[in-house]
Order: sequence, then C-alpha cells, then structure tokens
Amino acid sequence: MEVTSKNKVLSPIHLPCPDMAGCANPNPELTQKSLQWVARCLKHVRQLKKNKPTSRHIPARFARVKGGAA
Repeated sequence: MEVTSKNKVLSPIHLPCPDMAGCANPNPELTQKSLQWVARCLKHVRQLKKNKPTSRHIPARFARVKGGAA
C-alpha cells in the first residue's frame, strides 16, 4: 500500500476494497430491488409506530402519589 502526503491512511481497514460488492460493476436492477426492500421495511416500521398506543396504563399498586411518603 502506498501512502502519499495527500491521503494518509493509518489503518488499511478503512480503505475500500476494489472488489467490494456493489463497487465494481454495480447492477441497477439489484439496486432498485434493494431500494424497494428498504422502502417496504420503513413503511412497516412506520405502521408499527403509528399503531403504538400513546398512553400506558399503570396499575394502582405501582403508581406513586405526588407529595406522599416514599
């Protein structure tokens, strides 16, 4: 590995591999499928958050009274 004064690399783990999947010869069809999959996952998570109840019932035996003895 050659290190020049412009781009000092202290650890080779931070260099991208030239044969890293998706970096060499990217497939536009697979990229679109991946983007659609991520969109579906985000939609699902948003639905889960949307349907989540906003208030939670605390049973009386666990509720603390304000100003009471602890």
